[in-house]
Amino acid sequence: MRYSDQSAPLQHSRPPQSRQSGCHFLLVTVSPGFCDSSLRRNLEPGPLLEHIEKMLAIAFTTEEAGRQLVFGAVVDEEENKLRASKAFIMKSKLHEPSDWVLSEDGKRAGEKI
Repeated sequence: MRYSDQSAPLQHSRPPQSRQSGCHFLLVTVSPGFCDSSLRRNLEPGPLLEHIEKMLAIAFTTEEAGRQLVFGAVVDEEENKLRASKAFIMKSKLHEPSDWVLSEDGKRAGEKI
């Protein structure tokens, strides 16, 4: 994901949910993040491969990325309240959206997205 605060997917999913007044549903945007997998096994050696190897130091394993997806589906009562307040999941933890996302400027940006 390009933005570490996940603001782009959050901004993309907020307006459709906010337009559904009276309808109780939870819109979930899933992003398992950058993952290390065997998709690169046939890459030719070179600068790109060296760059990718450096990036792998911070990448999730495929198992860790899978946990992100499962974590998005399983909630308890407290987490459910946080999700209803437009929280998002990053690194298996619920995070509240930033003040900017909740501000009028953030709402206008979300409508444009």
